[in-house]
Amino acid sequence: MKFGYRFTLVLSVCLLLLAPLAVFAQTTGTIEGTVTDQNGGALPGVSVDLTSPSLQGTRTATTDGSGRYRFVSLPPGKYTVTGNLSGFGNVQKTANVTLDSTASVNLQLSLATKEA
Repeated sequence: MKFGYRFTLVLSVCLLLLAPLAVFAQTTGTIEGTVTDQNGGALPGVSVDLTSPSLQGTRTATTDGSGRYRFVSLPPGKYTVTGNLSGFGNVQKTANVTLDSTASVNLQLSLATKEA
């Protein structure tokens, strides 16, 4: 009889110790990248939009001083990343987000040309 109680106690302790691991299992992914000009220089202040059938609406981020942006906690799926900045043409790329991973999407904007 004592063996049954000990076994149950040990099993219960093991399950309690493993429970937090299930809580930390990732169910989302991340998209991050850098936006540069055609010469490779970082572009701060670029508006980066993220759309997908996996999202409700559009998420928007602005690049920091080194041209970097990041979208976190994204459900798995296919995403469209669009970068735009006044004076530059828009650029669009696609990315696939999988569980517990980071998709890198670097964008390169070109100067917009004006017609005379």
